[in-house]
Amino acid sequence: MKLTVHVLDRYDFNKSNKDIASGVSDNVNGRFATLGWAKPFTTRGGLEKTVTWTIGASGSLVSPGSGAEHR
Repeated sequence: MKLTVHVLDRYDFNKSNKDIASGVSDNVNGRFATLGWAKPFTTRGGLEKTVTWTIGASGSLVSPGSGAEHR
């Protein structure tokens, strides 16, 4: 099975929202954009993973290179 995940995120300041990591209000951090010290930007990323198993076999399935075990 081939699994592909695409991610899109926008870094910007939105009034009345807050930073997820710090909890600081965007009203506070937004001053950096107003002053020109910060500018909004878009980031994109992705991950592609191949998972294999033997049909009819019982037991654990392991995604190569992940180190994670699934049952």
